[in-house]
Amino acid sequence: MILLAGGALDPHLTRALRRAEARGINARGLLVGPETWPTLTLGVPDGVLRLDGEALRPTALWVRHDVFSALADPRPAVAARALDWYEALVGYAALNPGVFVLNREALGRRVNKVAALGLAARLGLRVPRGVVTNDLHASRAREVEALVAKPLRGGGLCVPLEDALAEQDADASAAPSPAFVQARLHGPELRVTLVGERAFTFQIHAEVLDHRATPDAPFERVDDPPEAVLGPLFALASAMGLQLCAADLKQDDEGALVLLEMNAQPMYTAYDTACDGAITDAILDLLSPAA
Repeated sequence: MILLAGGALDPHLTRALRRAEARGINARGLLVGPETWPTLTLGVPDGVLRLDGEALRPTALWVRHDVFSALADPRPAVAARALDWYEALVGYAALNPGVFVLNREALGRRVNKVAALGLAARLGLRVPRGVVTNDLHASRAREVEALVAKPLRGGGLCVPLEDALAEQDADASAAPSPAFVQARLHGPELRVTLVGERAFTFQIHAEVLDHRATPDAPFERVDDPPEAVLGPLFALASAMGLQLCAADLKQDDEGALVLLEMNAQPMYTAYDTACDGAITDAILDLLSPAA
């Protein structure tokens, strides 16, 4: 049996459950939301899992940290509960090393963007050259029109350095926290979703600097992705312990593809729809042999 665990509002999990049922795959959902949750008991250290009183023995697990509930309901308790559920399922995975878990090696730890870019460079990928800094004097002295700033944490948008500096106190010499300052890259952006040994590539056309600011940016599937980056991307995914991930790439001034970041819990619903659910089916293909 496959256990799909995460937020009740997560479209990736709900779609996977529907497609698993259509394919005759034995899958069970553990879905939680702001106003609904099952009864869970996890034995420590025996690792026995009971859900609504039923003992479950899944042989494959896909657990996602629920971010959708907090987006729909900003109360701090909602985000805190989502983290508690995620930690409980990460604990289940740790207590049951024989269960196949998607992205097992990456569970329970954040992907550090700087470390990931350093690893990518060692594996032969081009990465943005820049600095991690909060030095406002040095940043103001740079050619700000050619630079951008982005937060070190996940989820924040990339903005022109000039705009980021404008938000700081004009008399301040240092920002309260460091950010990544790098050269501005050029579109269209390439999104490569990796599932096991399969790659799904899309080209995104957005007039804004960060396409996430316009969720309806047009895109199309790329049938012949550049082989020069696919091999290193698979190597990077393997080194990071990821069977499911997504890479974002743009072009530098020379037209070469540059890796922006590797996402360990990617959003892909729109891309999955564009390829008739092939990404979800590829995920189920990874999980179902273990079940």
